[in-house]
Amino acid sequence: MTRPPQARLNIIQKKLTQLKSNKSESGANRLVITLSAVEALVRSMLVNFYAKKEAQKAFVYCKYRYEKVDSMVLKYLNLHNIDPIKHFRDDTWELFCHAIEYRNLIIHECTYLGQDKYPSLIGACNEILDELVKTGNLKRKQE
Repeated sequence: MTRPPQARLNIIQKKLTQLKSNKSESGANRLVITLSAVEALVRSMLVNFYAKKEAQKAFVYCKYRYEKVDSMVLKYLNLHNIDPIKHFRDDTWELFCHAIEYRNLIIHECTYLGQDKYPSLIGACNEILDELVKTGNLKRKQE
């Protein structure tokens, strides 16, 4: 839970690679997993940014444990003077925010969307994830 961002990314990358190779996964599962990857990485990045010592990580983690993912992404991007509305392509930020709402519906209301909705939502999540990797100077392992 308080692992360094690179270690967290390595786990995320394994999970997303497994997801990509499993063609039978539904759009709902893909959305939940991809958005959870963004959430896990940005939380790790914030914890490791603000916790100057290892002993502080659990305390800082508690601060971000229940924080909304869009809020955490905004906080992290703001640390790097990045405005998501101006920085990302066209409607990426808006689609990312919709992805959060849809993920919450999938998880908390046991519902799903039409399969045509998922690609753009997942694409927005991937674009946000890519920016976190880039901004954090993290390295992706070769697949």
